[in-house]
Amino acid sequence: MSYTLKEITYSFDALEPQMDKETVLLHHTKHQQSYVNNLNQAIEKFPELFSKSVKELLENLNEVPEEIRTTVRNNGGGVINHELFWEMLTPNGKKSPSEKMLKKIEEDFGSFENLKTLLLETANKHFASGWAFLYQDLNGKLKINSFSGHDTPLLNKENPLIAIDVWEHSYYLKYQNLRPEYTKAVFDLLNWEIIEEKLK
Repeated sequence: MSYTLKEITYSFDALEPQMDKETVLLHHTKHQQSYVNNLNQAIEKFPELFSKSVKELLENLNEVPEEIRTTVRNNGGGVINHELFWEMLTPNGKKSPSEKMLKKIEEDFGSFENLKTLLLETANKHFASGWAFLYQDLNGKLKINSFSGHDTPLLNKENPLIAIDVWEHSYYLKYQNLRPEYTKAVFDLLNWEIIEEKLK
């Protein structure tokens, strides 16, 4: 057994003009594929771990042999964060939260606009490579934070709902140094139906 690159369910140009075909193609088939390859190479040393999903590996990272733990953390995070990233950007999806989701957002952030502002500010201010997440903590409360590298809320057994990739390879071909334009474009592409399905 080995982990495989999860296919994107739409064409590489489906997110244009917000995200260009070349960036999506390189991001998915080169960068994400490299994380899959590196994860497989590490796990081959302890093949019994292939029985676990990437999510299970990250949620129980201390059970992963120390020799490969950092590699699994970095590359497993790269795999699963990207899977969420592409899934939530489904084109032509529901562009606003349902009443149920909106009520939860207002309960935890005061308003939808507050959530949007905080999430984009968090993504834009994150130093160097990383991710900005909307996630549920262990008490079910919605939170926003940034994570370095390919770290993920799953490391704390928390539930990621939105992941905004702020590694430069995710936006530099089209947006160059204009990260705020890119993060706004990502937010505009969110499919709130899929996000709500992940709500626990």
